[in-house]
Amino acid sequence: MTNFFIRQERDSFKGVLDSYEKELTFTGGQFEGDKIAALEKTVQNYKDMVEKLENQLYSQKPSESASVENVTDDREKAALLDKISHLKGALLSMQENRDQLQEELEKMRSDGQGDERQERVIHFR
Repeated sequence: MTNFFIRQERDSFKGVLDSYEKELTFTGGQFEGDKIAALEKTVQNYKDMVEKLENQLYSQKPSESASVENVTDDREKAALLDKISHLKGALLSMQENRDQLQEELEKMRSDGQGDERQERVIHFR
């Protein structure tokens, strides 16, 4: 599961890098349209991931071995509780990230994507 999050983060950074590279050659309207498409794809990926994880969660039936209360070893119980708190923190972080991306997407949609006043041409010599 950790590898999945690492891949997601790597792909996100690649997308940001690609968007900066494209920013040098695109006008404002083209860049914003491209950025909106990339953000929509990211949001859709997060929605798919959340749906997949929720389906996995609901499909698993609780068993005696899955309960922290049934663990007799104190070290193992502490490790499980620590892992639970870490996963809850990761979940909150992902939810905040999702909310931030949704707000940014809505802001970009409400601003419009063809505003010529925001277009810039950058020349490098």
